[in-house]
Parts: sequence; structure tokens; C-alpha cells
Amino acid sequence: MSPRKFIPEILRREMETQRSAFRDIACTEMQRLGDARARLQTAWQEERDEDLLFELQRRAHKLAGRGGTFGFPQVSDTARALEVEMDRIIKSSAPLVSGDIDSVSGLVSQVETAVASMD
Repeated sequence: MSPRKFIPEILRREMETQRSAFRDIACTEMQRLGDARARLQTAWQEERDEDLLFELQRRAHKLAGRGGTFGFPQVSDTARALEVEMDRIIKSSAPLVSGDIDSVSGLVSQVETAVASMD
């Protein structure tokens, strides 16, 4: 096998290994994101939990960046939308309202669907 054909094959296999690893990471991150959403849904009427809001934003940011890197644009796009929404909520400093919770919940569901449909 000539070096020109061999190197692209190694790169293709390495990329597939990385994509597979990302699938595992994305599933784990999705579970954590779902747990954070559940905590937000049960505690949103209490004192505003900035740590929880930042956790949701941070997890969305990770999925958005890595999804694009590994060729999963739907994961990246839906996670980016969640990240933008979390940025808006964090920057507002206003008390959370039911519309915020509904919006976050819906966006997390979209990310879940995108992660579940990764090929």
C-alpha cells in the first residue's frame, strides 16, 4: 500500500474512533443535562440557582462545540440554541418564570432528540 493511501486510511479510522467516543460522551452529557433540567423544573420557584443555570449553559456549550467538531451538526445546532437561551436567562438576572422553564425544557428535549439520532 502506498503512503498516500495508507495515511488517509489511518486518519479515517482515527476520526471514526473519535466520533464513536463522542457518541459515548454525548450520551453521558445528555443524562447530566437531563438531570439538571429536572432539578431546574422542581426548584425554579425557589431562589434563583446561578450554579444550576451555569451548569446547563456549560453542558450545552460542550455539546455544541464537540458536535460540530465530530460531524454532528444537529447536535451542535440544538445545543447552541440551548446555550444561547441559557446566556439570555443568566444575563437577565430576573427571577425565572414558567416561560423560561418551558423554553429550557423544550430545548433540552431537542438536544436529546439530536443526540439519540446520531448515526
